[in-house]
Amino acid sequence: MATTRTRPTVKPRAPEAASPAPHFIVCGQDELGFRAAEELNRLGEPVVFIASAVTGRFVVSLVERGVSVVRGNYREDKVLIDAGIESARALIIAESDDIGNLHAALAAHELNPNLRVVLRIFNGELGRRVQDLLQDCEVLSSSTIAAPAFVAAALQSDFEQSIAAEGKVLVVRHGKVGDSGVLMAIAGEDAAGKVVLFPESGESVLCLADGQVAIGRNLVSHAVRQARRRRLPPGLLAAGHVVRTLADNRVRYLVAGVAALVLVSMLIFHFFAHLSYLDAIYFTVVTITTIGYGDISMLGQAAPLKVYNIVLALLGAASMAIFFAVITDTLVGARLREALGGIRRDMSDHVVVCGVGNIGHRVVEQVHGMGLSVVAMDVSESAKAIPELRRQGIPIVIGDAGELPNLEALCLETARCLVVTTDDMTNLEVALAARSINPELRIVLQLHDPDLAAKIQRAIGIGVSRSSAGLAAPAFVSSALGHRILGSIPVGERMVVVAHADVVEGAEAEGHDIEWLQADVYGRVLMLGRAGQQTWCPPPGTRLEKGDGLLVVATRKGLDGFLKRAEAVPDSA
Repeated sequence: MATTRTRPTVKPRAPEAASPAPHFIVCGQDELGFRAAEELNRLGEPVVFIASAVTGRFVVSLVERGVSVVRGNYREDKVLIDAGIESARALIIAESDDIGNLHAALAAHELNPNLRVVLRIFNGELGRRVQDLLQDCEVLSSSTIAAPAFVAAALQSDFEQSIAAEGKVLVVRHGKVGDSGVLMAIAGEDAAGKVVLFPESGESVLCLADGQVAIGRNLVSHAVRQARRRRLPPGLLAAGHVVRTLADNRVRYLVAGVAALVLVSMLIFHFFAHLSYLDAIYFTVVTITTIGYGDISMLGQAAPLKVYNIVLALLGAASMAIFFAVITDTLVGARLREALGGIRRDMSDHVVVCGVGNIGHRVVEQVHGMGLSVVAMDVSESAKAIPELRRQGIPIVIGDAGELPNLEALCLETARCLVVTTDDMTNLEVALAARSINPELRIVLQLHDPDLAAKIQRAIGIGVSRSSAGLAAPAFVSSALGHRILGSIPVGERMVVVAHADVVEGAEAEGHDIEWLQADVYGRVLMLGRAGQQTWCPPPGTRLEKGDGLLVVATRKGLDGFLKRAEAVPDSA
């Protein structure tokens, strides 16, 4: 296929005129690839974008920003060569096709074995094998990266994200600045409701805390309640469900009828057949159940008593048949309804996820893994995630979420939250319909355009709007740049990362203090490592030395500022 490179000029620049300086190559014509290229460009890095066509809105936007665009199939060697694969610093492959991405990664590896490749693959097992196969390859799943943000938005304070760092388990949760165990306040809200990063005070702010230390009396009691709820044995939970299932009106009425029949028969046999109360009950039960041992007989009794015994036997046989039929229908029917997508009528405080694509699948699994009730809905029975979710015992409803009767079947009146992860138009339609059912319901939407997501949240106020591309792109960019990111934390429309940094000899930060390092960047130093010793929350006046290891918490742009000061050596040095 012929290739051309497009620049924001009247005539496209020829591939031969491209600079041999190290640059980044990005493949991916959906939102994720566009956001990755956009962020690299914003950081001042040279970017070449590979596109199958130069007419898409994403490509046009990149051209307007000054990004070089090569037209062609990203899996072809010639296209990769035209993009400068031999001199590239890193390659980001962010298409939504796992096999196509793998093909492109192998082709790039043959052309430049030392090239760093950041590869998007949904299949985790395949990703691990590919990562072991290639020399310098990082495999990421955009849905795995973005899903925790949707779960956090859905569950709010109930969600506790954990990040392992420097021998500690850091927990992201709400707390009070200054409480025992709080290492750093990440975000809070001002009087106008605007998100403020790294606040100095606050009663209920998003904090990074030591996972071994309790934070605040309210949080401890909440954790105890959560632990108690999750510690219940699965067998006990199943038994309770069976008891609730048997509380069906048909079962209650039938049991009451059989009890009345036994009581009346006992009295008749006691007074007219002269049996003791115990013998009368015994004879009634063996007659109703059609056992009839023959040790007590009505042969010598009066005709009316014999007739009553015949009627009792017939009624008893019919009652037992109906009783077992109702029990079977109630138990088996409930199990079948759940297996085939039905949900319990008494379900409450559950999370509803509409759309079990890549993001929805991950969200359902994470909520279910936390021990919380979750119900999923998808328009198609053939969705690839459905068999796996059903094996985990998660109720799946098949139907169009845009239709009101289908939404009503999800028990939204008693639901905890609704997460919608289909296409943008359907998401908005479902959100508005759900609001008509339950105006107080918390709603979390996946909107593919980050700008649209932010505007929808501000203008309509429907819960929280998230863009999976906007959430995942920083991780792909950071991996391409070689940043050592340990975890990411969603904060409103932003993403805060926890990452390593080192103070190298000759860097600007050497000889300066931490306060200087933190100046004018959205970030803070969480830990200073020196000579094998760790200092958590070091004082701002601590002077930095070469060889110091830092654990920083910053926005994606803030991290870049940290690294330029701590790890980049000026040319004049």
